[in-house]
Amino acid sequence: FHPSFKQMSPDAVVLVNTDDAVLAFRNFVNTEVEGESQRRIEIMRGSALQAEDLQRCRCGDAELAVVLANTTALAHSEEEEDQENILRALSIQQIYPSTPLRLSLLCPESQDLAISARIWPQRCLGLSRMKASLLWQSCRCLGWSSLIGNLLVTTDALERTHILSANQTSSTVETWRAGYVDGMAQEVYGFLPALEYVGKPFLELVKAAYSIENAIIIGCQVGGEVRLAPFHALQEVTEDTIIFSLDATLNLDDVSNSVLRAGNWQKVFYANRRQNRAKVSSGTKIQANEGVSTPALPKPPRVDFAVMEKRAAAIRNGGSSRPFILFIEFAESWRTLSTFLSARAESWHATRKPLIVLAPTEPPENLWDQLLATSDTSIGLVLGSGKCMQVLARAGVHVASCIVCPAMQKLVVNQSSNPERG
Repeated sequence: FHPSFKQMSPDAVVLVNTDDAVLAFRNFVNTEVEGESQRRIEIMRGSALQAEDLQRCRCGDAELAVVLANTTALAHSEEEEDQENILRALSIQQIYPSTPLRLSLLCPESQDLAISARIWPQRCLGLSRMKASLLWQSCRCLGWSSLIGNLLVTTDALERTHILSANQTSSTVETWRAGYVDGMAQEVYGFLPALEYVGKPFLELVKAAYSIENAIIIGCQVGGEVRLAPFHALQEVTEDTIIFSLDATLNLDDVSNSVLRAGNWQKVFYANRRQNRAKVSSGTKIQANEGVSTPALPKPPRVDFAVMEKRAAAIRNGGSSRPFILFIEFAESWRTLSTFLSARAESWHATRKPLIVLAPTEPPENLWDQLLATSDTSIGLVLGSGKCMQVLARAGVHVASCIVCPAMQKLVVNQSSNPERG
């Protein structure tokens, strides 16, 4: 409901399970949402596990149903929070299977649990996995977090003007500030093609969108799947082609746009995805492997911590010629480190910065494989407290090119009863 694009957003119904939550969310809406948009938000008390409550919310008519995880540390453990949200998502999926669904999860392991419960992977958002991946990408590519933040957050012209004029010592605007503010104006939006471009080459539409409407097309939906720069995968534009564009100036409510039209592209997007899913399901044969025993998994190799510390020293001593990342683990939860290492190990990375992990205790066995996964000795380990200056110096804090300090706070266990539990 941002003032610049509020007409694009459908009305919202928020379903919460306590009276206190109703009051808290109502106060939030009154404080943070402008008056005109407040009338478009309906707050209701009920349970996503009850069919009658979902019917009251008109869940079957919704363009999207989102199950949000409680990250305020006021509920119960992260695992229990995820388990209950998976049940809510399954309830919505069973009662209203045609309603598009998104499920946010706190623990990386919960995504595997949701998938095993037949919730599609594309519908699950692992918050910790996403944050750790963003951490790694920000380490290897400076400015990545700003790029992603600008693409996801709407900044209107008034805000951009204020940033340009703030703390100015002269009448001219610095080049870096002007470029940054220009990037803040770019967000990702979906469109349908104008009818006159239906049947024409996709590349022709891309050129026209840029030259006529100053829109930069970055991808589209091809066969139910989102593709980036699909110039070879999509030869001809169809009426139900969904186009994704970076755009700062296009008036989305202007019916005279000659290349792109806002329309109700979300419904077309989900219809395309359902058709593609039906084709995939009909062409897939599931074969049961009965009577085949699963071999026992080998134990991970033992980590020689003395060798790992020597690796860390070698990485630290070469820091002036080869930049490295220092990862400081304070919480001993290891969850962020595990997902960080997984993101770093992706096969598509051409080069990987060396990594030194500073931890107060020895990592658990389930991390040994990840610590020993590389054959180029590019991961080192230092055991000690991140609050001790001598240990920090041994880990190379003074020469590291990037320092990662994740905040991992477990949700507080609260023994109060859950209104949705029967």
